Amino acid sequence: MNYTNKDGFNVMTAAFLRKKERCCKSSCLHCPYGHTVKKLGFVFKDYDESIDQSEFEDDFFSDQTLVTKSFYLKEHFVGVFRANNIQIKKLYLNKRFRDQDIYKELIEAYYF
Repeated sequence: MNYTNKDGFNVMTAAFLRKKERCCKSSCLHCPYGHTVKKLGFVFKDYDESIDQSEFEDDFFSDQTLVTKSFYLKEHFVGVFRANNIQIKKLYLNKRFRDQDIYKELIEAYYF
């Protein structure tokens, strides 16, 4: 399944790319094989409060001692995490990135 982005371009989803059964090494935004993340890494930014919080867990912001960061891949919003100084405690992934095997330990490897 694919979708059209705001610029009118067709974007291949991880499910679509997984059906190809191999990585083409083109740094696809939704690469399910990890190539794009390995090649480009994530970009971390201070949390942007304009991000839609409707899908966040009710207690996502409850612990005031945690740092909140947004992270991006190829300038596309991937998610938000809350972390102390050694590990991520809470993670929210944008629905378009949930089937790409992006998990806390992977993000920690790039952030810490």
